[in-house]
Amino acid sequence: MEINSGTQPQVKPQPSHYARNGNLGLSRKPLQTASILTDFLPQWGFEITPPIAAALLTGLITDTLGFRTTNMAPKVFHQAAFLMEKNVDLPQLYYRALIRRSFSAARYWGAGLSTLERDGEMVWAVLSLEAKKSVRYHGNDDADLINFLSSIEECPVALVFVEGSQGRGKKSRGRGARATGMWPQGSRLGLEAGGHRAAGRSDNRRLFGRISSQGVLRATP
Repeated sequence: MEINSGTQPQVKPQPSHYARNGNLGLSRKPLQTASILTDFLPQWGFEITPPIAAALLTGLITDTLGFRTTNMAPKVFHQAAFLMEKNVDLPQLYYRALIRRSFSAARYWGAGLSTLERDGEMVWAVLSLEAKKSVRYHGNDDADLINFLSSIEECPVALVFVEGSQGRGKKSRGRGARATGMWPQGSRLGLEAGGHRAAGRSDNRRLFGRISSQGVLRATP
C-alpha cells in the first residue's frame, strides 16, 4: 500500500508486531500491529473514521486474543477507548472476532477434540485434511481451536497440528515461559518458527505420518 498524504513523501509502511522488526524506529519489544497503526496513521495524515476505527479495534482485539496476551500494556486500553469514541461497538466486534463460530467450524472443533491427548502439562489435538473435508470447513486454519486448548487449566502448553493439502501445517501456543521455552525442540519435528516462538509451521509432507502420542513426546520432552 502506497501512502501519499499531501506534501508528504510516498512511503510503503510494513508494520510488524514481531520483535525482529526494525522499521519505523520501533522498540524490539513485540507490539500489536493494530496498535502501531493507531499511532502512525494520524502522523501519516489519515483521519481515523468509524470504519478505520472498527478495523483497528478489531486488530487490537485479535492481536491480543481479547486483551490477554503477555505483551498487553495500558497503552492498548487507551487506544481501544480512543477508537470506541469514534462510534465503534466494542462488544459486537469482540463477539464477531473471537466468539462467533460457523456450524462447520463447530464440527471441525469436534473432530479435533476427538483426537485430544494429554501428557503431564502438555495437551495437543490433530485436525486432519479428511476431517476438514467431512465437515466442509473451508478455512486454512484451526478455526481457533488452539485458543480453546490454551484455556485448559492443568496444561500450560497446548498444540494443534493442522494438516494441509500438501501434508503441512502446524501451529502451537501456550501460556507462560514454559510454553514458549519449549520451542527449540520443535526443530526435531521439522518445524519452523512462525514469527514468534509460540507459532510455527512445517512443509514436511511426512510430518503427519510421524505425529503420534509417542512421536510428539519424543520430540518435546
